[in-house]
Amino acid sequence: MNEQRIETNESPQIMIAECVGNVMVKSWRQTAVSIQGAAFTTEQNGLMRITSQDDLFLAVPEQSSISLGIVSGDVVIKHIRGGITGNDLQGDVTLNNVDAVQIDRVGQTLSAADLNGTLNVQHIAGSVALQRISEVKLGTVKGNAMLAYTNGTVDLQMVAGNLSLKSINGDVAVATASRDVLLQNMGGHNNLPAVQGDVWLVGSLRAGEQTFVAEGTIFVYWPEEAPLRLFATAPQIDNLLPLDYENKNEAGKQVILTGHIEEGKTSLTLKSAQRIALKALGLEAPQFSPNEFVVPQEPAGELEQQVQTAVHAVLAESATLERLEERLVTAVTAALTGIKIPEPESTPTAPDPAAAVSKPPPELYIVESTESRTHILALLRDGLISIAQADLLLEALAS
Repeated sequence: MNEQRIETNESPQIMIAECVGNVMVKSWRQTAVSIQGAAFTTEQNGLMRITSQDDLFLAVPEQSSISLGIVSGDVVIKHIRGGITGNDLQGDVTLNNVDAVQIDRVGQTLSAADLNGTLNVQHIAGSVALQRISEVKLGTVKGNAMLAYTNGTVDLQMVAGNLSLKSINGDVAVATASRDVLLQNMGGHNNLPAVQGDVWLVGSLRAGEQTFVAEGTIFVYWPEEAPLRLFATAPQIDNLLPLDYENKNEAGKQVILTGHIEEGKTSLTLKSAQRIALKALGLEAPQFSPNEFVVPQEPAGELEQQVQTAVHAVLAESATLERLEERLVTAVTAALTGIKIPEPESTPTAPDPAAAVSKPPPELYIVESTESRTHILALLRDGLISIAQADLLLEALAS
């Protein structure tokens, strides 16, 4: 392996125009550049220009600025404060403890941690894992993307894989997310207008407008004590979150849920093409399972018992009516058979005018008794009198 040492100032400009292999750059305390590789060339004219047909290892002053052209292998850069630019980096890219970074294309995965400036990458063919970045701006991410502990803004144009955002203090804008999105401990304004998968939102949000629109289901774990003003629209909404005020209605095939906790200044707008589910965030960590959002249903055994009780009540009332009808028929039959018409005497006597007035003829008595009992039965069937009242009327009629 060849090695070359070039004396420089504290902040040299270094350009790796082309490398057919891997590139590793790290800082050291000397005001010089150390280059190691099997086959490389250098040029100096205010700008140090390096090309290599194999792997390349550089030790440079901390304030150096690094420019990368075409690198066919992996790139690792650590502890550089002068800024980094890249054109076509075809392998994996790893950045640690650097300042501002601007790259056109990353051919594989991008990993970065402890960036003090803005990370701006136009195209990443693989996945992305970022931690403790001041500000993030990504164009197209073909794989998954994981961002955590970012103090500044996050601007993502398109993420083809799953997206995880955790402890982001700045504003977040995601133009398109093709799969599922997980958001935890978000401290800024959030605008995700086109999520094609599910959305999992954990924790409260900053005051202001917060918008999430998804083709899949939106699951929300919200602290009970956190103020909220909710606007939710979906074909199905399952709410397990206690709201101080709740209004739920339907508009065509859509269910609209509005409500609030206290006088919340956080306006949360949720729109889903499938379902929205909300529940209170407790002390236990979320399981991220749809089973946590199932609205409890009345036990089948208890419901069956209620139905059986109602059926028995109806049958008992029907049996009581049948028994009463039998009593009425028996009473009418007894009245008809129990009346005797007196035979005429051999010697007619003068009729008693008083008796003729006070006692009606037997035929009239039979008709009146029968009609009275029939009338009582009709009143009972129409619900105008109770069974007890019918018994009293029958007893009075029999006497």
